[in-house]
Amino acid sequence: IFKMSSNPGELREIWMNRAWKIVQNAKNKDLKVQYARRIMTLCIQQQDVLNTLKAWDMLDEEQKASAKWGSIDMYLTAAGRWEDAANILLKFTEGKKHGSPEIHAHLAATLRRAGMEEKAKEHEEMADKLCLGSSASSMRIGAYYVHGGDLDRADMWYQRAAIEAD
Repeated sequence: IFKMSSNPGELREIWMNRAWKIVQNAKNKDLKVQYARRIMTLCIQQQDVLNTLKAWDMLDEEQKASAKWGSIDMYLTAAGRWEDAANILLKFTEGKKHGSPEIHAHLAATLRRAGMEEKAKEHEEMADKLCLGSSASSMRIGAYYVHGGDLDRADMWYQRAAIEAD
């Protein structure tokens, strides 16, 4: 059911529904969360956004904070949950100085979509300062803006990459 073979007759959906039924019927809260986390881990490996987030939403704030899921922000943005993704990224970067222009561009694009314009501008400026003429970085920054739906900024970064390429 995790894409190890073909999916005849929507078999994966049938089995996922069965797995979620087990989670719903679990009487012990800890066991229910354990099942959900296992489903989430397997669904992340298969890039299954909907089931990953269904499990993610079952976790309490402490469990979400301690989870090492890496790309949950990308799953949230894929589902249009920009504010949730922005909050996760802000917690991740809180009190840290990041030298990666890509992280700042990702934050800027996500924060802007979440309606946090002033914070987005701060990170946009940092991305600009830290890029240091790297065409590879400019390409990756452009990709984050594409993901954030900001095609004008993405275009600017792609043009910059072409100009700065050696």
